[in-house]
Amino acid sequence: MSFIEKCSIPTVWCGKGEIPARKSTDEKYYVRRGTPTECMKIGFGAGMHSEKKKLLDPSSLQNIKYTGEVYENNFFRENIRNIPQFIKFVSENNSSSIKKLLDKVYRKKGGIIDKRAYNSALVFAYKGGHRNLPSCLKIRPSEI
Repeated sequence: MSFIEKCSIPTVWCGKGEIPARKSTDEKYYVRRGTPTECMKIGFGAGMHSEKKKLLDPSSLQNIKYTGEVYENNFFRENIRNIPQFIKFVSENNSSSIKKLLDKVYRKKGGIIDKRAYNSALVFAYKGGHRNLPSCLKIRPSEI
């Protein structure tokens, strides 16, 4: 199983036709057909992100999927201000240190780690050629 496949994120299918088959290179995979409400939320969120992305600096940490303002501010608290600094941190540290950083940055208010954002940051680093990464977090389809 590839690294990206291990990090892939379960989601609902909102398209027409049959649910697409899962491929080992997909960063997400479909577990079921979405309800109208779920699909509306996904579409609304995607539209907002598309518009916001047009105004983002290319080096903004918000260009990492599922990383918004709150998580970007958490990176700032760890003295990582942009993507080049994140990549530098990943290249200079071992998987244990990277895990520790991501555990801090992607922690929600209730103390739970945002697994989607965590895995997306790892995939981002992996696609950049870094291999000294911690394991991805397992996301069960029931958590979507």
